[in-house]
Amino acid sequence: MLAYGAWTEYAFRSALQQANALGWAVSYIDPVEVIQVDWRNAFKKETWLDGVTAVVIPKIKEGDQCRVIMHRLNPKLLPIAIHGATSALRMSGELS
Repeated sequence: MLAYGAWTEYAFRSALQQANALGWAVSYIDPVEVIQVDWRNAFKKETWLDGVTAVVIPKIKEGDQCRVIMHRLNPKLLPIAIHGATSALRMSGELS
């Protein structure tokens, strides 16, 4: 169980680095930083569930591993620019 948790954390952190290298804007709430501000946050459910709240991809190039990185980041909101208009696609698949 410990190995699985360590692997998922490693995969997530490497996905964050890859997304930043591609120029994506990733909005991420790090539970460790939240807990360092106030230790009582460790006992709040929101601290552990927030994670990646949004990912903005300015440009997608052919051959990018976007799907794999997106899957590992698992954002709650994915803004998509369509011919100048911006829509927000929730990961449940609904447009807002």
